[in-house]
Amino acid sequence: MEAKDTEESEEIECEEGCGCKFERRNAFVSAIDGMEHFFCCADCADEFRKALDTETSEIIRECVRGGFTVVDIGCGSGYYLSETIKASGPNGKVIGIDSNPEIIRDLSNGQFSQANVELHVASASDVGFIATNSVDFVLSNNVLCCMEERTRAAREISRILSRDGCAYIRVSMNEVRGIRKMTEDEWSSILSMFDIIRRGTSGGLRWALVKKKINSHT
Repeated sequence: MEAKDTEESEEIECEEGCGCKFERRNAFVSAIDGMEHFFCCADCADEFRKALDTETSEIIRECVRGGFTVVDIGCGSGYYLSETIKASGPNGKVIGIDSNPEIIRDLSNGQFSQANVELHVASASDVGFIATNSVDFVLSNNVLCCMEERTRAAREISRILSRDGCAYIRVSMNEVRGIRKMTEDEWSSILSMFDIIRRGTSGGLRWALVKKKINSHT
């Protein structure tokens, strides 16, 4: 119990970047992309969410073209599926993957039940149903930090990417739902599997836009 009390009294900084510091127990907690984030107030939480949504939407618009094959690993409620479907157009193909069968069932019965959309219940660490070198863009939004088999998942992303394809990978710097925190060394190890286009941080998150290594054997 003492360890829990110590954690709750830990001083943290608002993830929105406003500079406010406070004890974790006094934080305004908001679930964003399936993870808890800590803010000083609701306004900061809203600004943080808007910034993340804008950042991801801009990446999709930059990287996805008509006719592309796109994979959204950990698609959740399908927030970004709509954008990738629009960007890839009627000649494109969008594959949504989530480990939660209820989510995939709901998406399949809703607006994403269309010919050029595939939805699968699967772990990010095993997407063997997707052919090697067949995907133009992969979105992995706060997925690797929520699982233990991170290296395998990163290898799968590298495997399915085409030579000219790219992936946007974003992870939390914090512990997620009791799963071990991704360290800087582990993040660097994952990125070493790819050629980095650019990378950075957003609040309590790390992100990178990457492509398949030129010397990749896949």
